[in-house]
Amino acid sequence: MKYILAIILIGSWPFLANGQKSSSFGTLEDSLAAIAPAILNGENDSVRYAAHTQFTVILGAALKQKGSFKYPFDELKTIAKLSPSDKSFRIFNWNMPRDDGTYEYFGIIQRYNKQYNNYQVFVLEDGSTDIGNGDQKVLSSTTWYGAHYYSLVEMKKKRSKYFLLLGWDGNDRMSNKKIIEVLSFGKAGQPVFGKAVLGTPLGFKNRLIFEYHETASMSVQFKAEYRMIVHDHLSGNTESVGGQTAFQGPDGSYDGLKYKRGKWHYVRDIDARNPKGSKKDKYNDPEKIAK
Repeated sequence: MKYILAIILIGSWPFLANGQKSSSFGTLEDSLAAIAPAILNGENDSVRYAAHTQFTVILGAALKQKGSFKYPFDELKTIAKLSPSDKSFRIFNWNMPRDDGTYEYFGIIQRYNKQYNNYQVFVLEDGSTDIGNGDQKVLSSTTWYGAHYYSLVEMKKKRSKYFLLLGWDGNDRMSNKKIIEVLSFGKAGQPVFGKAVLGTPLGFKNRLIFEYHETASMSVQFKAEYRMIVHDHLSGNTESVGGQTAFQGPDGSYDGLKYKRGKWHYVRDIDARNPKGSKKDKYNDPEKIAK
């Protein structure tokens, strides 16, 4: 199938090369909006992969054109678009269901590079099936731990800057996953995924991966009123199924991550009902949590 996709990809370039000179961003957006639904709803893998390939070629070419950075592409309803407050970059991100019940994830990052005064485009390649212990590794755009991101949280320090990405992974027919990813940029402007700043009971990890049963629903959100990442606590009788986290689900309690001095410290048993500033605001001080 990869060879077929390569032919489709190459065959699309002449059309784009001729069309780019006369097509406005609106025309390109119309083409993208017409193709995108087939990535999700195509009748089989071949149709969905073909739609994805055509979509990626057109979007990638459009994002390299002058003036594209300010064009919103608002008509792409099935594509997630995230950017920080300073608009220094943006992420286009989408998923594709496969016939075997798994999902594949795709993304493009468009970034303004101050050093070279130009715009960079990075295509993200989902390498999650080959990563192994995904919470321990620092990854690149070509070895990305694929997910469909729904929220971006900004973090600023004097000498470093990174972002948290909250994402969903449909995984397979047995389980789903929620991902907390750390995004930063290297000296050449390239995206770097993973940084050991995310707290757990066992120490700090490069990313957090929560797996839970297909029939369950897990919430992972940035709560401004708490100044924390708050998420459902997962539990379940995993011993009876060989320790498989796929059989876990929310138990009605909440844990979280609280930012302090460049890291997100693990917080147990949050009372998520109380607003910021309430005298009843209950959470464990990260500095007092037993190591």
